[in-house]
Amino acid sequence: TWRTGPRIISRRARGIEHRHVGTWCCEIEPFRYRPRAVLNDVLAGFDIIQFVTGNPPWAYVARDVDRPSFLWTATTLWEDRETRLNVDRGPRGLWRQIMTRWAEVYESRALQEVNGVFALSEYTQRTLKQRFGRDSTFAPQGIDTEQFHPIRDPEQDYILTVSRINDPRKRVTLLLEAYAAAKDEYD
Repeated sequence: TWRTGPRIISRRARGIEHRHVGTWCCEIEPFRYRPRAVLNDVLAGFDIIQFVTGNPPWAYVARDVDRPSFLWTATTLWEDRETRLNVDRGPRGLWRQIMTRWAEVYESRALQEVNGVFALSEYTQRTLKQRFGRDSTFAPQGIDTEQFHPIRDPEQDYILTVSRINDPRKRVTLLLEAYAAAKDEYD
């Protein structure tokens, strides 16, 4: 909280103990990424710090921790938010613009601080190099094909997509149009 600073809550979920370090007013986005003494103490208890994140600023929280740190990232802030930033208007749009620009400072610093970066896609890998001059290792998400595979003889046709359907970048409408065209072509 503002008075006592971030607090640590220990929890157990599915047999795994974890610690949640949080604070109030995290909607002022850059506050999320600032190093905090209490979090530094927690992170200093580990040999290596691995951030698996949607975008890089999160790794900045470990800036003051003397441990090797690595970042696996899906994308960068601008690429993640570009569609919404270009569409949102009014006070909400202005707020998003300000928070994103402010958070981009932490993104750049985080990419300088970590010992290594892993990129989800070749696109992200190129973007990290072009925008930040940061080399990264291409590391796509692995899929256990023994556990996840198509049904051998499904009783009916099905379509599966794993995405945020309300995210315009996922272009779900185009996906459905493509499935319909494929069905018409091969029926």
